[in-house]
Amino acid sequence: MNQLRQGVFEYLMDSAPEALKAAASGEVAHVLASLGERGKLLLDGDADLGELANLVSAELNSRTSKSVLEESELHRLLEDWRTAAVKSRPYYLSLPVWPEFAAPNNPVDGLLPTCRVRSWEHFVEVMRDPDQNRARHEIIYRGQRGYNWPLASTLTRQFSDGSIRDEDRDALLMYFRLAMRGRGPDLTVMEDEDVWAYGQHVGLATPLLDWSKSPFVSLYFAFAEPDPETAANHSRAVFCLDMTRLKVALSELFVEPRSNDNARLVSQAGLFTLTPSGSENFESYIINALQENSAVDFDGFEDLPTPKNGFEFPANDIARKLAPYICKIHIPNERRLECLAMLRKMNIHHGSLFPDPFGAAQYCNDWLVRKIKEDDDERKAAESAKIAAEAEAKVARSAERAEAASKEAELKSHSTAGTSLEDRVKQLIAQNAASFKQDLDTSSWARSIIQNYSNLESVDWVRRETTRASVKRGLARQLGLLGAGSLSNDLAAQLVDIFADEYSRRNNLDFEGKKEPSIGYDFFAAGRADMAKEASKEGREET
Repeated sequence: MNQLRQGVFEYLMDSAPEALKAAASGEVAHVLASLGERGKLLLDGDADLGELANLVSAELNSRTSKSVLEESELHRLLEDWRTAAVKSRPYYLSLPVWPEFAAPNNPVDGLLPTCRVRSWEHFVEVMRDPDQNRARHEIIYRGQRGYNWPLASTLTRQFSDGSIRDEDRDALLMYFRLAMRGRGPDLTVMEDEDVWAYGQHVGLATPLLDWSKSPFVSLYFAFAEPDPETAANHSRAVFCLDMTRLKVALSELFVEPRSNDNARLVSQAGLFTLTPSGSENFESYIINALQENSAVDFDGFEDLPTPKNGFEFPANDIARKLAPYICKIHIPNERRLECLAMLRKMNIHHGSLFPDPFGAAQYCNDWLVRKIKEDDDERKAAESAKIAAEAEAKVARSAERAEAASKEAELKSHSTAGTSLEDRVKQLIAQNAASFKQDLDTSSWARSIIQNYSNLESVDWVRRETTRASVKRGLARQLGLLGAGSLSNDLAAQLVDIFADEYSRRNNLDFEGKKEPSIGYDFFAAGRADMAKEASKEGREET
């Protein structure tokens, strides 16, 4: 089974609906590969997808243990796939990759031998080909932004049928010579080709086309300008012309001005071709001349137009035979600014190609645009980094707070583990005993305070702020009477925390007091039992 061309395969994969990719569990590439050339039905807006649906279903089912999609759902997804593929398919993907050539015979490329490269880096690599660098075969190049722009001079574009009439051409040249009197160089003593070249420089509509002996200068002109926002321009183009071969039989096509007045031509390694008068366009004029002079064997060639919806243009022998003379290379319209940055490293930019005030101004404008973009990119990157850093810091602070709370709880748990309620109260009193103006018995104070607390407490008092405040006031009054003085309120607050902690721990409450206490547990009975044990112990010690 014939396989899909790589470019078509990649484009169809990019166009595949996400829903189909998800349903097929990553098997879409295998399914598409299994279809071979029948996959091109997805590029035909009128094709019946019934057979394709059956093939896709069978392939998916062979790769899984159960049915992946219902028949109606599969048909819908294939229709979505075809709609997306037909709507936005790039023209250049229909072409073979260098060094193969096709002759599309359509409005975009006519009979020009045409191919594509995978990227502008690939174009740079292609230009290292020995056939592009022979001293005896000087090749010239022309770059154009629009993939579908013909090789048409500014004068050709003035006529709706694209043909330059001899009388109009001669009249325009005469009027320009007359109009230039007293305004610049004397054009009346210059050859016609030099007058056209000068006119091209100052903006006259001329039958000339600009070319360069440098493929990289042509690459610059192909990528120099951005596309209008509304334009669908998937590729840019560079034309190649073997001047050495063609100049022997078609010397009238080439114009290399001898004047020193055109510095741009020197900087751009430039020259011109002269579009012939009559009904033929530039490329058909060359192809017909090659056929008439038997330079290329056209035996077996049929000049049949490609169907309007034809997507793939296969390589053929006629295109391969014509390509050494004239050809067109489509370059994907991607990463334009990176391409221009690479060319700047080669000293190819407006400032070097236009050695005049216009070139200097454009070079400076380009610098400003690039600087503003770089500043904007840096600002956006800094803002993104700041947002990320703030988010990271927030997460870190939350983690630190959680860790601190955990450590505090752990320390609190360790400090109270194995310590009775009376011991904790005694420890608090002992820590503050030095501030009292009397000698005191911490055990006696502790028992007295716990007894008073048992009278002040109520069920679930730790949950109610008013009750907690009431317990604190009762404890503060008692401490004042015992002689705690100005420390009474602070000690009462700390005692409330101790009693609340003990109450929550022994009644199985969490730190917010949300869990119900254990049924049948008497907290204060436990406290009184502790006190009784301590009193009994002291009595035995006295005995």
